[in-house]
Amino acid sequence: GATTGGDKKIGEKLFAENCASCHGAQGAGGGVGPSLRDESRRMNFETLVSWIQDPEPPMPRLYPTPLHDEQVRDIAAYVETL
Repeated sequence: GATTGGDKKIGEKLFAENCASCHGAQGAGGGVGPSLRDESRRMNFETLVSWIQDPEPPMPRLYPTPLHDEQVRDIAAYVETL
């Protein structure tokens, strides 16, 4: 269900489609991107949203297209569960 401004179940699907190729399945790392496990210890929900919307290279910019605001919030909600 929706938590912390995003839907983690939808976010899990969006993560698999848009993020897992770099951050690995379930955010465990293994691709070009780092592990996102325990990322919620470093960043709160709003900081995660901001990071996804305006990432530093080499992370690709996926906002505002193909991801829109609600989808970014859904992914952030999912990342909080890792």
